[in-house]
Amino acid sequence: MIATEMKYRFNLLMDSITNDSSPGFTDREISVFLTEAQGEFIDSRLPSKRNMSRETLNETESAKIAFSALVKGETLTSSDLASVAADSKFPNEVMFELPSDFYYSLTERCDILLSSSNSKYSCSESSSYIVSNVSVKPITEDYYSANVSNPFKKPNNDVIWRLTYKRDDVTVDAGETGVSGVVRKIHGLITDGTYSIDKYFLRYLRRPKPIIVGVLSSPIEGETAIRNCELDAEFHSDIINLAVKIAAASMADQARYQISKIENQ
Repeated sequence: MIATEMKYRFNLLMDSITNDSSPGFTDREISVFLTEAQGEFIDSRLPSKRNMSRETLNETESAKIAFSALVKGETLTSSDLASVAADSKFPNEVMFELPSDFYYSLTERCDILLSSSNSKYSCSESSSYIVSNVSVKPITEDYYSANVSNPFKKPNNDVIWRLTYKRDDVTVDAGETGVSGVVRKIHGLITDGTYSIDKYFLRYLRRPKPIIVGVLSSPIEGETAIRNCELDAEFHSDIINLAVKIAAASMADQARYQISKIENQ
């Protein structure tokens, strides 16, 4: 459904749960509630430490349908390397600057450049050669510390470790994504030091645009014009229901604030 219809249904639900005593939210407030609900809806369907039993995004058909408009692919090369101090890296770590609209990683693979002297692969015709489609394993720093010396788990020609960083010194410009001040992210790829990374293939969810239900005088994430929800229409009702809950919670917080203020007086 289009943004104005989402606004209509939002107001209808608010009136029904408040017995027609809704405070009458502005277009900007409704847009904020819907945009926040959209973000929570996405996060609730991504694999996380809070719910390890949840199917991964690629295994969940409904999630693939919901987020299909947000899926992008990118091939990163040496031109995308992040400029960071050498002492901020782990040994054999290469850092790649992620796309400005990056939100969540779906699949990651690499092409690696091996020398002919590599013990697992031998090639007498060339001094170096490409091995394609090497898997990338996301890890934590705790995992790194526990397994970096383990010969059965540490990186090798078949698997590359990956850590995620946020750059405090570089933020995304509002002109790139409409979201001023978003911290640029980096993926650190860790090898065993016997090969180099030629290409890094990244399939990811981009950051969704805000839902704007009317022309605004002040922007939300850089947007002021009416903008429809980018997720599949099948899930718009879920987003509206969640936005109503967020709005109702804000009303309750305001009521509690007013009561506390009176008691203090």
